[in-house]
Amino acid sequence: MPFAALSVRDRRALQRGAIVLVAALVYALGVRPSRERRAQLLEQLEAERAVLSRERAVIGARGPSDTAKSVAGMPKLFTGVDATIASASLVDYLAGEAERHEVWLQQAVTTPPKSANGALVDLEVKVRAESDMRGLLRWLSALERGPMLSHVQSLNVRSAQVDEENGMSPLAISATIRSMATRAGGAR
Repeated sequence: MPFAALSVRDRRALQRGAIVLVAALVYALGVRPSRERRAQLLEQLEAERAVLSRERAVIGARGPSDTAKSVAGMPKLFTGVDATIASASLVDYLAGEAERHEVWLQQAVTTPPKSANGALVDLEVKVRAESDMRGLLRWLSALERGPMLSHVQSLNVRSAQVDEENGMSPLAISATIRSMATRAGGAR
């Protein structure tokens, strides 16, 4: 039936229905996705600002020429007679935090330290551990917010074998954790 053949009342009803349909489509396909994307971007921006403020605190918010001097005096860096001792300090720190947060550290392997620049040494430890989700999250939070500078470079979490005694399935954790140390003889 052609549109012109409809009564005035039917035409008005179809026009109003079309307007409501167009408004609903504009909202569903345009407004709502834009709002969701904006919210995601604001969350990402907030996270990036938090990372930036932590990084500025680490380097003392100084220029690139002062970075080595300012980082060498920061209390969050590991120190030791040599890089091997600093690596052992990092392992000891990771083990202490793991125990404190009910994470069973099974293995910690250090890689040979690399010189980052004249004043710093890059440390890396590969760990294997087991825990429940709560312990893992608390451990990672402690490493992020703890007194020593550490960075979880990679993290792999999977379900481990079921414990026959209590029927629980712990999480098997593999992680690579990095930190920095001052060169031998440097101040902490």
